[in-house]
Amino acid sequence: MSGRRKTLATRCGRRITVSRAELPVVPTGWVALRISSGRDDDHVEWVSLSRAEAAALGEALLEQAREV
Repeated sequence: MSGRRKTLATRCGRRITVSRAELPVVPTGWVALRISSGRDDDHVEWVSLSRAEAAALGEALLEQAREV
């Protein structure tokens, strides 16, 4: 992963890291999400999103946050 990395800790103990995913030789233009399980088992889930998918996810999150 490269670029600016931002990590958010949630109330339930999960850590969500957002960054750009790029291969050493080929810039992919993907956004990567790394989500921990919130437990001490070191389990994480990875999601790679295209620019359009990342933008749609961001819009959906903002829409939900405005309604809370």
